[in-house]
Amino acid sequence: MLNRVSATAKMETVLLDSTMHVLHRDYETRSQAILKTVGTYKYATNPSTEVLCCVYAVDDEPVQLWTPGDPVPAEFIEAATDSTWVVAAHNDAFETAIEQYILAPRYSWPAIPLERHVCTQARCLTNGLPARLSAAADALELSHRKDVAGERLMHQTSKPRRPHKDEDPAGIYWFEDQERLDRLYTYCKQDVEVERELYGRLPPLSASEQALWELSSQINQRGFCVDGTLAGAARKIAEAAAPEIDAEIAELTAG
Repeated sequence: MLNRVSATAKMETVLLDSTMHVLHRDYETRSQAILKTVGTYKYATNPSTEVLCCVYAVDDEPVQLWTPGDPVPAEFIEAATDSTWVVAAHNDAFETAIEQYILAPRYSWPAIPLERHVCTQARCLTNGLPARLSAAADALELSHRKDVAGERLMHQTSKPRRPHKDEDPAGIYWFEDQERLDRLYTYCKQDVEVERELYGRLPPLSASEQALWELSSQINQRGFCVDGTLAGAARKIAEAAAPEIDAEIAELTAG
């Protein structure tokens, strides 16, 4: 752990260096898998999951758009090779998983060392702010806010649509007309603006908290062993005991 804290302390020194660069990024995706149901890992590794776009910005420079078929952005290559760069995202675990399981194998996307990742969601939680980007932006009264209408479109384009009457009911179809995609790109650009402003408003995690965040990220990426039989039995015990515990709590608290 001491080595990890030391490495994180070095990163914080970089964060305070005026010569460092911050690469803000956000991805929009679609899949037959439902993210909230299966979780980040299974979503990113599902064969049907695709990246629709990447929107990114370096420091205070204008936001830029990447779509499949474009060359890998030079900024990501620079960030992967230059230790004075850090990458940031809100819920960085999602962006990292998409990079690791989709962008790297399919588009030769470079890997950026975890110790140079910054998660604005982790910063929000450390400072007692909401985890959701929209709620955090509202709480801090940021000048940039989430695009509510764009968010509805994002949910629409992220999963298969119902077949039309003249289409094979067994087929997989998407909302992918150019008008919708252009609107999605605009939504993603706004998200990056919100995330970038949020990054500028929140203090960095302490060296020890950043080290714990990195460790947690590694555990989530790698997974851990669980005794499935024991866990299942414990769950049954908890479910059986719940009514009695609920009744006792209700009595102690007068409902």
